[in-house]
Amino acid sequence: MPNLQACSARAGRVRCSSTGHVAASFPTPSTPPPGRFPSVANVPATGCWASCRISHARARRTRRVLSSRLAQHLYSPPGRIAAISRCHTGRRRATNISVPVSKLAMKQSRLRRSTPPTLAAAISRYLAEVSPLKKSQTAEQSIARTWLATRIAGRPIDRIRNTDLIALRDEWAEARAAATVVRRLAFLSHVYTVARKDWGWTELANPVQLVRRPTVDDARDRRVISRIRMRGVSAQDCPRSELEWIIQSTSSRELPVIVTLAAETAMRRSEICSMRREHVDLLHGVVHLPDTKNGTSRDVPLTPWARETLRQYLAGRPQRGPIFTVTPGAATRAFIRARARARTRYEDLCRSLGRRPNPLLFTGLRLHDLRHEATSVLAPIFQLHELAKISGHKSTRMLLRYYHPDGRELARKLARSPLGRRQIARIREARASDDA
Repeated sequence: MPNLQACSARAGRVRCSSTGHVAASFPTPSTPPPGRFPSVANVPATGCWASCRISHARARRTRRVLSSRLAQHLYSPPGRIAAISRCHTGRRRATNISVPVSKLAMKQSRLRRSTPPTLAAAISRYLAEVSPLKKSQTAEQSIARTWLATRIAGRPIDRIRNTDLIALRDEWAEARAAATVVRRLAFLSHVYTVARKDWGWTELANPVQLVRRPTVDDARDRRVISRIRMRGVSAQDCPRSELEWIIQSTSSRELPVIVTLAAETAMRRSEICSMRREHVDLLHGVVHLPDTKNGTSRDVPLTPWARETLRQYLAGRPQRGPIFTVTPGAATRAFIRARARARTRYEDLCRSLGRRPNPLLFTGLRLHDLRHEATSVLAPIFQLHELAKISGHKSTRMLLRYYHPDGRELARKLARSPLGRRQIARIREARASDDA
């Protein structure tokens, strides 16, 4: 007598023992179907089943087996599952069980079966799809080259552990600043975020979240030294300011203008290097910046010295187009070279005069420090909200990081205030009474 035997749950088929034909087929599932499990109670006990001469009791037993398999989440997306396939000896088609498949379940199933990309492949895709949309594209390319040179670049992204990143963090911290290490870790963390949100790797864990980042304390208070004097030496042979030394120590025609604008207007180096001639109003002394770091445009007033420097530089040049040809990185490198030459010239002058050079001159001075210098110079002139509009800071907290007043300047301002004048008058009266 023909008999239906259920094979293993892995195969998920019901086979006729007499003819060997498959009478029922249920694929092995990976995700439970939503809602109630579909019932196979409507599987007919005639037709294909009757052709194999199976009793009604055995048919009910078969239906129970199939229902139990569905209850065990034996479900394989997508689409409809063939509950009873047509037997070779039968005349009627078996009933199909329709189970809805969510797109998320199908997507997760495909992702589990696919091979995760390596870190190098993920970074390359990030540079091609995400970085071009950001203003920090150049900086991210430099950070990406650092990650591509590491020993974990060829490892799948799901095999990278936080211990691997901790080892790299400690290695970088020995030779790099804390801010540099933090930027590198932040870049990798964003790569994982994009992979989870945009590339479909929803189950990918971000190992950077388990890495403690170094504490960044990069607040700068370096001011430009402008009281350089040597007895018996003229101002032409010994400039009075560090910036004058640096300007005289470069052969570039653009760097002196960039240094002057940075020290006079508090503009960022990227804003200066991207200036265009049609945005400069020399008549009213205003520079319009349509695209800034924080995404908002602003107008920057020019000091008389900055306006005269621009007027001389722009004489005979086209009325439209970019003013400078150097990039922000190239301007920084040119500033560093000029600073080194200025220090060498200063030491040679001190050696020729038999004097000890000042170790503070030109030491640690950066191009970005000129933005701090300009903010500190303009602070006594403008109110806080006006100064923020000029410098482009969004918050008072960031603005105060760039304001470094001189203690002697604050003391003079206090003495000239109404409070200081009243107290000075009382002191003079007290001294006059004592003398009398």
